[in-house]
Amino acid sequence: VVLLGDAAYAVSLLAGQGASLAVAGACLLAAELTGRAPIGEALIGYEQALRPVVTETQERARRGTRWFVPATRTQRWLRRTALRSAGLPLADRLLATAVVGKRSALPRDRYAAGHTT
Repeated sequence: VVLLGDAAYAVSLLAGQGASLAVAGACLLAAELTGRAPIGEALIGYEQALRPVVTETQERARRGTRWFVPATRTQRWLRRTALRSAGLPLADRLLATAVVGKRSALPRDRYAAGHTT
């Protein structure tokens, strides 16, 4: 059984991360299945390439929940202030990075056309 998309990754409700991982995972799985003879090896390669990215994205999402459910009055004030300043130059990027984190990168050579191992 191979799970794809939100069924496999269960990331967060933010920024389409589940959809992005679903597309990347599908591309990677397709490349692994066409680039390796035994299906078992292809599935192992798929998991080895994708698991670190999924784990990192899940951890970032867990850390980001404090932005959506602030526990203290100070945290609520900080959130409101950050959201109000999001329209300022560069502030939108800083806010997005603080909430969602930096982008993870799949190893492109793993799902490039003509992949063989």
